[in-house]
Amino acid sequence: AGNVSSKTFTLTVEDSSLNRKADAVLSLIIKKDMTDYDKVKSIHNWLVNNVQYDTASPFADTSYTAEGLFDTHVAVCDGYSRAFLLLAQRAGLEAIRVTGKATNSSGRTENHAWNQVKVDGKWYNIDVTWDDPIVSASYGDNLTYAYFLIPDSIINQNHIAQSGKNTCTAAQPVEKLLPVLL
Repeated sequence: AGNVSSKTFTLTVEDSSLNRKADAVLSLIIKKDMTDYDKVKSIHNWLVNNVQYDTASPFADTSYTAEGLFDTHVAVCDGYSRAFLLLAQRAGLEAIRVTGKATNSSGRTENHAWNQVKVDGKWYNIDVTWDDPIVSASYGDNLTYAYFLIPDSIINQNHIAQSGKNTCTAAQPVEKLLPVLL
């Protein structure tokens, strides 16, 4: 009698193959009693230790996807940031992907992607790509944390976000990294 009702539904279709690949990695690196910090560090370390930056064919479509990263262990920043986001979210962390520009050590500005992740109620920037030794050749083969859980004041020195992002003001939790940095 003149009453009209409507409902809006949102349907999310997940790529179960991609989720299985991410879950297989997480099953190796995430333990039940881990803190959010420990989870982020484990995801960061797995990506840095198991993925190589694609210098041979950086324009290959697979280099820009999380699935390509899991299949080939080769990626560019898009692949790293998408894989980090997937792994973080499937590990129960709140994270986003940020896109923008970054100026590398030779002064060249290029399109770039990185992430933000929430740890202990605070948002941080994390750029796994720039912590990869092949990208940051000055670090050699060592695992580095120069772009691990850093505030805007540090990342803004050479990264400019163009997509939405959170404000990150908490200082890098260096005290937890000291055994690694020494």
